[in-house]
Amino acid sequence: MGLRAHGCAIALVLGACSTGRQQTLTTAGPGTLRGYVLVVPLRDALDTALADLLRRRGFRVWSRVRGGSGPAAALVSFNFRDASSESGRWLHARFFDTRTGAVVAAASVPLDTLPNDPRRHAQALVQALLVEAAPPPPF
Repeated sequence: MGLRAHGCAIALVLGACSTGRQQTLTTAGPGTLRGYVLVVPLRDALDTALADLLRRRGFRVWSRVRGGSGPAAALVSFNFRDASSESGRWLHARFFDTRTGAVVAAASVPLDTLPNDPRRHAQALVQALLVEAAPPPPF
């Protein structure tokens, strides 16, 4: 192989190595709840009401996780009653980033102050989630 062939091979290798810059992978998700697709598994009347109310507020809501869809936050909700206190029953909701497991949004509402209606429970949760997820006002 002559000097000219070596020069072409070196130019080809150097050209291939500098074809552009690589994207950096970030583990942080969007800054707000609106940047996520919300995954609300439709297991009961509360989940169905919650999904409907979030859709009406302009959120994208799915009933299951879909691969390759971008940032998604999945709902985990549960009731809790502390037996050692007089605080009553609370409904807790947490949206977790499906990639990192980080809590994206959280809210809790006292069930003892609400009628026994899943739709009213969902309204209280959505209101609490949106208040707590709002960015702080500028000073």
